Amino acid sequence: ASGVHLKVFARDAPVEVLAALRAAGLSEEDERALLPNGGLSGAELEALPRDQWATAVREYRLFGGLTPAQMGDVVGELRDGGERVTVVGDGLTDLPAMQQAQLSVAPPASAQAALGVADIVLTDSSPGLLLVVLHRGQSIVRGLLDVMKLNLSLVVCTALLIGMVRLFGVGFPYVAGQGSLISILAITVPSLLLPLWARPAPVSSRSYLSILAGFVVPAGVLLSVAAFGVYLALVSRTDDVRVAQFGVTYTLLYAGLTLSVLIQPRLRTALLAISLALLGSLAPVIPLARWQFRLDLLPEPTDYLIVLLAVAAWTVAVHLVRRAVRHSEVA
Repeated sequence: ASGVHLKVFARDAPVEVLAALRAAGLSEEDERALLPNGGLSGAELEALPRDQWATAVREYRLFGGLTPAQMGDVVGELRDGGERVTVVGDGLTDLPAMQQAQLSVAPPASAQAALGVADIVLTDSSPGLLLVVLHRGQSIVRGLLDVMKLNLSLVVCTALLIGMVRLFGVGFPYVAGQGSLISILAITVPSLLLPLWARPAPVSSRSYLSILAGFVVPAGVLLSVAAFGVYLALVSRTDDVRVAQFGVTYTLLYAGLTLSVLIQPRLRTALLAISLALLGSLAPVIPLARWQFRLDLLPEPTDYLIVLLAVAAWTVAVHLVRRAVRHSEVA
């Protein structure tokens, strides 16, 4: 469930390890599920042609009686195959494997040499600590990616939107005060909370750039089109650039908060988005906020309907594009 594939280096031959496991209660069903290929000994590994080692180390989970150099070679083959490898070791024989791993971990009672090589030294010998470390790391990475998705989506949208509005020569999408409101409510507050709410889960082995681009490009580009449509619609309806700027501000505010829900589709995120959307909508009612953010209420209920329809259409479009991208990747 955590996205980790376990492999075990045993001192004894694989047949002896399997016999001990069966004596300890390993059922035939569990053996088929956990050790479908049995085990691989050092002699069997050495007898294989070198070009078959990569396949062998991927298929087998139990390695018995390997020399320290062979353990290091197994880890090296896994790394060469694109795997991210963590090795937990406590003695001198584990050093080659620990040195080949991207991350080496040592229990507290390990030999001094293993402690010196280890990137992480556990405070307790319980294997459960490894899961705690893994989940904490996954949460941090996913939280940072979530914040980057939110920020970059609005950056891409704003850059394209400014270009569209200036290209058509019909003013500017919003003023600095309105941008401050969008930044505070749609970016800053969610950016503080999304990392805290990120759940531990396997992070895709794709590059982070690919992960970000798959979300940011459709979300940012489509939002710029939706906001520009609101701008043009309100300018044509009211012939007032200020009203159009108000409409764009509300559009980016609501859509920016919707982004948080798309990134982390959870009840608490939805409640946060609704609360901040109400706060932003009611800000013009307070004279100081109206002056500080240079924002006022839209003159007609129809204007709000235009904004909400644009945000709804953008949300559906982003969902459809992302689903199409996922289907193409699976295909």
